[in-house]
Parts: sequence; C-alpha cells; structure tokens
Amino acid sequence: MFVPLSLKASTGEALWINQTPNSSHWCRPLALIAEKESKDLLSSVNAVFEPTEKHLQENGTTFEHNNVKYEVKICIESSMKDLKVRTAEAGLGGADCLLCTTRSSEWKDLSKLNDPNYFAITRSAEKTLDLYRQIVRDDGEVTKTKNDYATGQGLTSEPLSSDNHYITVTHQYINGVTWILKIIYHLRANVLNWSERGDIKDLIKKARTAVLIEIETKTGLRLDQMAATDKEYDHTRHTLPLALMNAIRPVFTELASQALKIRMKVFISILWSFAPKNRYYPGSIVDVCVALAVLVYNAGYQSIIPVVEQLTGDGSGYHTRVAMERCDKLRVYYEHKKRKADVRAKMTEEERKQQEEKEQDDDEQLDDSYLPGAY
Repeated sequence: MFVPLSLKASTGEALWINQTPNSSHWCRPLALIAEKESKDLLSSVNAVFEPTEKHLQENGTTFEHNNVKYEVKICIESSMKDLKVRTAEAGLGGADCLLCTTRSSEWKDLSKLNDPNYFAITRSAEKTLDLYRQIVRDDGEVTKTKNDYATGQGLTSEPLSSDNHYITVTHQYINGVTWILKIIYHLRANVLNWSERGDIKDLIKKARTAVLIEIETKTGLRLDQMAATDKEYDHTRHTLPLALMNAIRPVFTELASQALKIRMKVFISILWSFAPKNRYYPGSIVDVCVALAVLVYNAGYQSIIPVVEQLTGDGSGYHTRVAMERCDKLRVYYEHKKRKADVRAKMTEEERKQQEEKEQDDDEQLDDSYLPGAY
C-alpha cells in the first residue's frame, strides 16, 4: 500500500502535509497478493519493488509546471511491516533484537540498563550481509551450532532485503497501550491476576469505565473505544435497522443470484487462465489480464485479434487467428456437451430411448447459440 505523506521545499518549509494518511482517499495498493507470508513471497516482492525504490531515493524525479522545472527528492519509508516480516527480511530469525546484538537476558540487568551506550543501535544491513558471506556454506545454508550467538549473532538465513534494519513501532504502540490499560483496569479493581471470570469480570468492567472516563476528562483522549460513544464496542451480532435492510436487500439479492454466481465463476476462471492464482503479478500485468478476460468473457477469444493488430501494427498473423478460432470452438464444444448431458440427466429411460431413435448422438452437431459470458 502506498500513501503520500508530505511535500517540503528545499528550505524545509512544509508545502503540504497529509492530515489523514490512513484514509482510503489517499491509500493506493501497489499489489494485491492472496498468499500466505513466506520467504519466497517476500523475496519475489522485494525483487520487484526494492530496485525501483532505491532508484527513486537516489535520483529523485522531475516535473514541469507552468514552464518551471522542479526537482523532487524522494524519501520512502516502509512503515507497516510487522516484526515477523522484518525478521524474515533481515535473516535474523534467531536474534533477540534486530537493531543490536544484545540478548533478552541482558535486558533485565540493571547495570546494563543504566549504561546509556550498552544498547546502542549497532546492527546494519551492510554488517548483516558481511556476516552472512562469512558463515554461509557452499550449499547456501547458514552454519548453525549450539551456543553460537557470539559468532552468528542470530543470523539463520540469507537476508531477503538490502534495506537497513529497523522496526515499525505502530503495532508495538497499539499492543503496548492495550496491555498498560489492562494492567491499570486490574489494579483499579484490585484484581492481581489475569483471570476475568464471574464477579471479577464485572469488577474489571466497572474499573475500566472509571479509568477511561478519567483519562478522557484529563486529556481529551478516548482510548480503548471503537464506537463513537463512551461504551465498550459491542462485538455481538444485531439485526440491521429495517430501513437499511430494505435499501441493501435488492443489491444483495442480485449479488447472491445463481445466474450472477455462474457468470462470476466463468469470468474468474477466464482471468485465472491468463494469470494463474498461484503466481505473483505486478499491477500492470493484472490490469492487462483483467482486460483480456473481459474481452473473452463478452465476445470470445477472437475479440483479442483487433487488440493484437493494434499492438503489432502489422496484422495479427495467420496462426494467431487460427488459435483464437480453435479456442472459441473448444468453448462452444465443451459447453454443448455439458448442456446435452444436463438435458439427458433429466430424461426418463423411455424419453432417452426415444431421443436416441430420433436423432444420431453426434458431438459434432453443436449448439452454436453463443451468449456473452455464457461459457
């Protein structure tokens, strides 16, 4: 997801600042991927986007407005990658920290906590890549042995990104505030354990209300509340207001109709034939595949020929036309067989015999009543 944040002059003056960066008005998807997070997926995504990002940050861009040429320096921040993704990208699956080489046991040592330089940010992408080159085996795997943190520093695999190490604090802020509030609720209710059952749950609920009112009174902030009221957000299901139900019912009825389901299934199968769902594609390729699927869905494969002629500027070629004609004939042929089988399945044994006597069962006699999107 991409969103512009600000535009500043060379003097540092802010010419424009995005006041609502999380709004759907500004956010634009760079890629839509329906796949489980994995190292292979991260590697393929980074291979597509990181070179372009690096080029933009190093060279910027230029544009002309009212006969004046402007040079723009571009700063890109990856602000919403969670710790799981950052750990995989850095190859530091065995590290306690992505920013330094300290261990979690040291985080509880008061003498080290009081040292302002002990937990300095010392890890960098360059250092991690150098370390990987030193400890990687010929087969590409990282040598791992017991108690090797002093040498391996938690590096368990090849880094997937050359971007510098960092952590995104958005999730940490949200989770941290949530846990702090939960502790305050329990302390206010004098409940010194995490259990929230029976009467204890009611005590914590009352304490929660009192704490949130006090915070809002003193700071104006409404915390831990999803709704626009001072009540806790209700996650239970409720019937929609009658007026709203009457307004949206026709839309849902149409969307849920069997005819539309069949048409959508056909269209999606055509789209997947151009762009298989188990592969990654950039947005430009998805746009092309959707356009081709729309053409085939509405007017058959031969409708692609004029597009090919415009792209090549020198006709489409004999074999292209033959291939598209064959694709259309196959569509009609298989749909004809399917419809014929459906009709025969509904016949009685007597009707089936009469039908066989009446006409020869020949697959070459096709029903060519083609309808856009029918099959």
